[in-house]
Amino acid sequence: FSSPNITAIIDTGSSVMFVPPNDTAAIHEQIPGAVLNNLIFLPRTGTDCISAIVPQEFSSTRDVWIVGQTFLKNVYSVYDVENRRVGFA
Repeated sequence: FSSPNITAIIDTGSSVMFVPPNDTAAIHEQIPGAVLNNLIFLPRTGTDCISAIVPQEFSSTRDVWIVGQTFLKNVYSVYDVENRRVGFA
C-alpha cells in the first residue's frame, strides 16, 4: 500500500470504506475482472456488483482509511474507550 503509516478510523456510521486512491487501485487490481469507470465494478454472475471500497483523499500527513460497515459487518467488534482501542474477532 501507499504508506506504512496508515491511520484507520473505525466508523460505524459509514456504509463503505474510504481509502486513499492509490490503495483503492491496489486493492481492486487484485480482483480479476474489476473495471474502473467512475465506480469500480466487480465481476459477478448476472448483475453488476459495485465495490464498497471508495477512493478518498484526506488532507493529512498520514494515509487515512475510514473503515465502515463494508468491513464491520464481517466481524465482532469491541470498543474500549478507556484504553483507546478497538478489538475484532
